Amino acid sequence: MDSGAVVSTGDGTDVTGEDGTTTGPPDTDGDGTPDADDCAPDDPTIHPGAPETWYDGIDADCDEASDYDADADGQDSDEYGGTDCDDDNEDIYSGAPDTWYDGID
Repeated sequence: MDSGAVVSTGDGTDVTGEDGTTTGPPDTDGDGTPDADDCAPDDPTIHPGAPETWYDGIDADCDEASDYDADADGQDSDEYGGTDCDDDNEDIYSGAPDTWYDGID
């Protein structure tokens, strides 16, 4: 085998060079997440575990959850077409049980 040649072993690893050095699966963007597990293998800022910036339309952490539901109550913020009037509180959303006279709608 030529030094520097890459040969796929078929098990998700590659063997590189004459010494048979085994490396992990490909990570094109170098973010530490293998391409097969990375929802954006060409963008190092988007990968599982990346910090999420809410309301930018980008699923930075690859969790497939809505980018418009910061409190994870299942309803998007009403500022972005949803029905959640308080997207900072998971207990406040359209249809949530209401406690009378608590001052919270």
